[in-house]
Amino acid sequence: MNSYFPLVGILMSKGSKENIFRGDKLFLRGIQQEVQKIGGLSFVFTPDGFSSTQVTGYFYVDKTKKWAKAVFPLPNVVYNRISSRKAETKNPFIQVVNQCYQKNIPFFNDSFFNKWTIHQILQQNKQLLPHLPKTIIYSDLNSVFSMLYRFKSIYLKPVQGYKGKGIFKVSFHKGLYELYEQEEKTTFTKEELSEEIKKRIEEKQYIIQKEIKTDQFEQCKYDLRAICIYDEKRYNIINIGVRKANKGNILTHVPNGGEIIHLDKIKNRYDKNEIFWLADEVGKSISAAYHFVGEFSLDIGLSRNGHPYIFDINSKPMIFDEEYIQNKRNKELAKLFHTLAVKRKEIEPPFHR
Repeated sequence: MNSYFPLVGILMSKGSKENIFRGDKLFLRGIQQEVQKIGGLSFVFTPDGFSSTQVTGYFYVDKTKKWAKAVFPLPNVVYNRISSRKAETKNPFIQVVNQCYQKNIPFFNDSFFNKWTIHQILQQNKQLLPHLPKTIIYSDLNSVFSMLYRFKSIYLKPVQGYKGKGIFKVSFHKGLYELYEQEEKTTFTKEELSEEIKKRIEEKQYIIQKEIKTDQFEQCKYDLRAICIYDEKRYNIINIGVRKANKGNILTHVPNGGEIIHLDKIKNRYDKNEIFWLADEVGKSISAAYHFVGEFSLDIGLSRNGHPYIFDINSKPMIFDEEYIQNKRNKELAKLFHTLAVKRKEIEPPFHR
């Protein structure tokens, strides 16, 4: 195994008895293929397979079309794809992170992002302020109604949410309170709405965000999903996917009924250079606050005159349904793994605390 360079460890959550690890195996095979093309090898491991001197993990064997178990030397790079926030609070994961930093093994990305923390980081960058919807943390019902009366339409989002789960919209129009969830709309009195919000939020942390009236395609809202990867001191957009909501739906996510449309259909509605600048600026801001951020996805909404707004940032981007985007992502990740492995002793702030 020592002859492979780079040797890349992909950290995954433990699976069930039938599945030794959790995760999209097609994605993992795609990365392994790209790493092998440059003379390296990637393998998958779970936190309990890691020790101070070696790692027990798995790699895909084309001949048998199965994942084979093997013992590996410590990797040159670790790519964090742990699938749950809870797992990142457990000792086995923390021990892997600590061992990597002690041994100067590049480790990315440290953790899932928290929407409120990310917003606080980004708003410290004055250049990004025009691209951030007005956002506050939910403290009580007064915070909801204060934002609602000011902006007439707001989104409530769980700070640890993903794939659109838990998101709902509230509007105030002509004395009526309306709550939207996906394609459903319900009208409430103020008292009924208060009870409904309390029931939905309970003990969870939420942010409250002004609704941006976004551009539409075929009378439906859409947003841009940019995959961004670090490359030679800047964050580059590898490609952009477009997700269009069903008519009347507040969510564009495919699992919630959203549809994939090709970028060419809306490419004249925004300034490409501005989007690329925005991605790099976001990357630099979050990397100054976190350990090394190797990749992230950026959800961008466009106003009706093409002004971009940042709706969400994900430290563990989902697998892109567009094969050409995912293939390019795999290649760029392999390239970054190699760069980090070569320069592992040269990474300087802001990428380390």
